Amino acid sequence: MADALPPVERRLDLLAGALDRARRYDTGFIAFIIYRAESARALFENILVNRLLTLNQRARRVWFQPDSPPAAHDLLSRLLETPPAADEVIFVYGLQHAFPGLLNALNYRRELIPDHRWRLVFWALDDEATRMMRDAPDFWAFVNQVLEVPEVPPLEERAQLAGTLAWAGMGDSEIRNLMPAERRARIALRERLLDELPESEDTQSTRADLHYTLAGLYWADRQLGKAEEHAQAALALAQQMDDAELHARVMNVLGLIYAALPTGDRAANLARAIACYEAALTVYTPEAAPLDYAMTQNNLGNAYAALPTGDRAANLARAIACYEAALTVYTPEAAPLQYATTQNNLGLAYAALPTGDRAANLARAIACYEAALRFRTPEAAPLDYAMTQNNLGLAYRNLPTGDRAANLARAIACYEAALTVYTPEAAPLDYAMTQNNLGNAYAALPTGDRAANLARAIACYEAALTVYTPEAAPLDYAMTQNNLGNAYAALPTGDRAANLARAIACYEAALRFRTPEAAPLEYATTQNNLGLAYAALPTGDRAANLARAIACYEAALTVYTPEAAPLEYATTQYNLGLAYAALPTGDRAANLARAIACYEAALRFRTPEAAPLEYATTQNNLGTVYYELGQLEQAADAYRRAVEITPERGNRQAALGAVLRKLGRDEEAAAHLARARELIPADDHYNLACLEAIAGNTDAALDHLEKAIAWDATLRDWAARDPDLESLRDHPRFKRMTNERMGE
Repeated sequence: MADALPPVERRLDLLAGALDRARRYDTGFIAFIIYRAESARALFENILVNRLLTLNQRARRVWFQPDSPPAAHDLLSRLLETPPAADEVIFVYGLQHAFPGLLNALNYRRELIPDHRWRLVFWALDDEATRMMRDAPDFWAFVNQVLEVPEVPPLEERAQLAGTLAWAGMGDSEIRNLMPAERRARIALRERLLDELPESEDTQSTRADLHYTLAGLYWADRQLGKAEEHAQAALALAQQMDDAELHARVMNVLGLIYAALPTGDRAANLARAIACYEAALTVYTPEAAPLDYAMTQNNLGNAYAALPTGDRAANLARAIACYEAALTVYTPEAAPLQYATTQNNLGLAYAALPTGDRAANLARAIACYEAALRFRTPEAAPLDYAMTQNNLGLAYRNLPTGDRAANLARAIACYEAALTVYTPEAAPLDYAMTQNNLGNAYAALPTGDRAANLARAIACYEAALTVYTPEAAPLDYAMTQNNLGNAYAALPTGDRAANLARAIACYEAALRFRTPEAAPLEYATTQNNLGLAYAALPTGDRAANLARAIACYEAALTVYTPEAAPLEYATTQYNLGLAYAALPTGDRAANLARAIACYEAALRFRTPEAAPLEYATTQNNLGTVYYELGQLEQAADAYRRAVEITPERGNRQAALGAVLRKLGRDEEAAAHLARARELIPADDHYNLACLEAIAGNTDAALDHLEKAIAWDATLRDWAARDPDLESLRDHPRFKRMTNERMGE
């Protein structure tokens, strides 16, 4: 039977047999196949792959690209890092893109091939083979077999073959899950096939297919200019051929391209994408083209979900309707991977929905992601699996109901699952994104060792920053620096001043790129965080630190206005009030008046209905300022409002009791002070000091105060003014504690 094969196929059959014998006898083998046309190479590669499959062997492809880094040119080192399986034959392409590094590696380390029993097939153009013989002669002496394939096939055969190859491996899920090197290899193949096909009526259909598939591959590779160029070429050919189905396909891919454009008016780009998808749907109906209808509905949903203008809830409702329309066709039985993709997108839409029951929306999102993961497995669709695990982690992290610690533990498990695929080598930006998310989850974890959780968060953020550099991803770099600053600021162990100094450095690094122009809300967030760090700093000039904090809060308030961000405005006004109340220099009465104004500004939005806990906290601090000013009735009113919302807070019960005692309401005061003694935790030394001072227990009060200041030196200035500690002020221990400064 073998003798009846055409000559080249016979030689390929013999080559497959030789490769199989090398496997059976556990020896290395090197073959060169020299070709002159890409269509010929593709044809004979397909024949050889099929021959090997009949012998239970498979091809593993290594492509060298024009943009391959020099380190990647050392083929033998790459094979040492990821050794071939016993049934794998290594196919090597694009040799010219790896010269001279490949030549040197092969020539000087050629013995590795027989030593490791590797079997390699090099696909080489004439000039590549000539240079290999000339510049790597010692390696060339190791070559076991050289095969030349025939000249360029006839035009009709080339067009037919190119049309077949254009569609090979072009499933929607397969394109998305290609590693970048493999995707670019497919682009290079189709570009070469296109170059080899002359423009004629006979090749129109094949050229249209090549342009269309190149548009999709360039879109997946985010080379959107090239993608649009090929899509427009395919559209022109569709119009010439009066091919409505091809026209619809191209409109769909044009929609993808417009939706992904990083420049220009985002809303206008998405509006163009929506128009393209809707044009495609005039051809793609559920009856005439159900799978294409579903694909386009999914894409239309993505465009509505991303639309930055108009009613956000209405846009997401349209997106949800589109995804649900797609799922009438994309069922687990008919199209499992497309079903999974659409379920993932539907989950994203529910997770982003700003209206309705937040917990219910996130529960729906979780159900969608879990449905997607039935088919998005590490084996079937690794990158999609990782993406959905990351999304599922975000949903669990944001879930407002249920056991918070359990939800965050689930989120952590999801992020760690994603990181089994998202490695720094395979998907660096996705790796960095997921490390940042994992850091956020550890930082929020309410159970376990707080310091250990924050140390893990810091490690995650630092891992993200190996990819998120100021040059490669400035805004992501800034986001991660901000998060890293938050973790250092919250760290309960180590040198408090050093931790806050690190936090300040992180926030200042973030503000290089979080500017009022580039990212106004993020700028305000980081300015607020920087203010908190300066306000908490236990070393240096306390007045100067608080002045810096005040400047940061005021910078944040240029963005956080009552109209644009009312709750953030209220939080920052509250922080500003704390800073003015703590300021040890300047006109004390004026500083306290400013603090009162800030707290009252915060209370415009921190209401008992909208934010009860924040309302109570602000009222408590407002009461403290009035207490220091001697305005006892106003202080009692504010403290009472705080206690009504948070009766379980012992320090607030004590503050109210102290003011009532000064007002002569001894019976009411005694009740609140007794309740405070029941509620204040044993390790809340500052508030216990206040309680004991009010009760006249001087030694106990001083003992607690000493412990409180040892933990947080910034309490020293407030203790010197705190009306609750008035009875201690003449005591030598009190004077020593409140007059000392760190390092003195």
